[in-house]
Amino acid sequence: TINSTNKPKQQAIKRICSPPLINDVHKAMALCSSRPVQILWTFALLAVASALITPTPKRFSYSGACAVLSPSLQTHVVQDSPSSLVEQALARQRPHWTPRRPSRNDDDAEARGLTGHEVTCDSRVLRSESCACADGARALAFTHVHVAVTGTDLSESLNSKTNYAYSINCTQARSTVTCTLTSPSVFGAIYAIESLTQLLYQGGGAALPFSTIWVDDAPQYTHRGLMLDAGRRFIPVQTLQNLMDTMAACKLNVLHLHASDFCRFGVESSGYPKLNEALTGILGGFYTIADVTTILSYATARGIRVVPEFDVPGHSRGFLPINGDVEFCSSGPAQNQLYNDPNGTTLATIKNVMSEMTSLFTDELFHIGCDETAVKGPCSLESTFAFERSLLNFVESSLKKTAAGWEEVLFDADAATNTTVVYAWSHYTAAQVIAKGRKAVESAGPHFYFTRPAPGGPSGWDTVWYDISTNVPEAQMDMLLGGEMSMWTDNYCYILQCGAFGQNTSVPGSALFPPSRDSEFEKSIGGMIWPRGFVGATAFWNFNSSVDPSSDSFTKSIYALNDDVQSRGSYTCPTNCSCDFLTACGKPYITPNASSTVTLETCTDEASPMQSWTWNKTTGTIALAAYPSLCLSYNGYEKYPIKLGNCTDGKSNWVDSSTSPLHIVYQPSGECLDVMVSTGSVGTYECGSGEGMDQENQHWSFDEASGVIASLATNSKYAGFCLTVN
Repeated sequence: TINSTNKPKQQAIKRICSPPLINDVHKAMALCSSRPVQILWTFALLAVASALITPTPKRFSYSGACAVLSPSLQTHVVQDSPSSLVEQALARQRPHWTPRRPSRNDDDAEARGLTGHEVTCDSRVLRSESCACADGARALAFTHVHVAVTGTDLSESLNSKTNYAYSINCTQARSTVTCTLTSPSVFGAIYAIESLTQLLYQGGGAALPFSTIWVDDAPQYTHRGLMLDAGRRFIPVQTLQNLMDTMAACKLNVLHLHASDFCRFGVESSGYPKLNEALTGILGGFYTIADVTTILSYATARGIRVVPEFDVPGHSRGFLPINGDVEFCSSGPAQNQLYNDPNGTTLATIKNVMSEMTSLFTDELFHIGCDETAVKGPCSLESTFAFERSLLNFVESSLKKTAAGWEEVLFDADAATNTTVVYAWSHYTAAQVIAKGRKAVESAGPHFYFTRPAPGGPSGWDTVWYDISTNVPEAQMDMLLGGEMSMWTDNYCYILQCGAFGQNTSVPGSALFPPSRDSEFEKSIGGMIWPRGFVGATAFWNFNSSVDPSSDSFTKSIYALNDDVQSRGSYTCPTNCSCDFLTACGKPYITPNASSTVTLETCTDEASPMQSWTWNKTTGTIALAAYPSLCLSYNGYEKYPIKLGNCTDGKSNWVDSSTSPLHIVYQPSGECLDVMVSTGSVGTYECGSGEGMDQENQHWSFDEASGVIASLATNSKYAGFCLTVN
């Protein structure tokens, strides 16, 4: 943007400052920043600048040499009302204002030259692509940071009107640099501190890439969210915190916590304790009341609102433990939708539960789902409408919350009230929601659903770069609250939707469903969301249709933030890699060893590294294909469970019975690979129990192409399950 009353001069400056003619930052600044002409540098003018802060600021300018962090750096916070949140943010970020170090989950980072930079005054040490010191320039000293919170609203509470605007002004005085961070709110100040951290990272971790920096920034939308599905695969508090750290880095401000679904009701209920008592073993996991307090406090300190969702009347299998207090539309295994019974029992119970949950979650927005209901059994469209409308009115009138639901609440049951916030996700867009007079959040599945893995890099994130205001009239833009990405955990269930439809079908990430795999799951879900989530965050911050998400400059900016947050401890898919549910860069999250237990698990659609075996019929070894030194090992007297062992220990000598169906026999003892029908534990036992009888639980199949060994124990529920390293 060029402001000048001298039109010929303005035209001349436009020609001089065109990006094709100016490739040197310092030369461009010298030519184009003198008065009366003022240039507001944006990524359209200098692509090199776009990589410095992500999401890209609305307005900014950079010039001068680099400024190395002084060992005696002083920070000073000025605010009209005392708040500890800004000081907390500085305390969190200061440890990262150090020379760059390797990322926690990227073994190849140092080889790529993105880590291990020693910050000195030698410009050769700093990254040239990060706008390090100009060749031969003497580095300045970065000595002071002033944070000023200047607004009238200094509340530490978040809501839809929270002001996240901020500015950064770094200036040079002789050989030193001072940065002043200003915002009308504590939360905008926290964002300013985050942007300063990113600038330091670009300078090598402990240096500003320029001595004169001006940033004026604010988001376009008030709702910039990430939905996390803890109603299927439980997401531990520690994992939520890791994800919130990453959300804060890319300035996402809404955690939509989907807390109930087919697998669980995921928050402690004092009024209905049976909801949580059944959550043990493989289904273990729910948030205690103390956990909720911890989550909300952690989120607030990072400028993140927590919007809970308890999905009714569909997706309600989590309420099954209180069957009797609620009624369902069907019986049997597919009890997934609540019935609005004529006596009002179900509605009364759900109102009690919702009342309890709104007392725990403080945000103004309260999501009740209302998606994917069906007309079945006694449940009619009319009964579903009455249930949803009554509950929405209760949430809004009695509980004093703004109710929210998925698009079906408006377009299917038509139960949405005039104030219900509607999330567009499948058949409708935010523009269509707004056309019906409701405020909208755009969660378009083709763009923002991360249910399945995507290739690393632009080919996997280009669809995420989407203008959520598409077809929204300018006069109604205030009805568009913002956008949201969704990380559903369907594909981590131990079986399809935790058996909600009576199907024993496998899903790709089932090996990470048990609570014992929380550590691996934390890495996996981080790799599924980031870095493509940074693209969505940038689109929600200030979308620009002229930006090409596959361009070199855009890719560098996304990967720069990815490497930055990894170095701070976030779990993401490493730069220049692809990740799926079970692997990152082709390496499995679950690493077996010589004592790993071998169990039966549902077979994945594509052979998992933990389910693929090679059987050398000459030596008798049955080895894990991805780890050929580890073999199925005979346990001797400890028959169950069978475990892995080193292939050289002499305990892997298995022969094919040469009969149909297949028996797998340990040759020295003559015992058969066996399934304990009651538990599914795999071990060895006398073939036919020593009585010459053929036992179905000793029947197996082996597919040489995929390496899968599957049980044919038709006398147990484990028939069709695959031999899996746990």
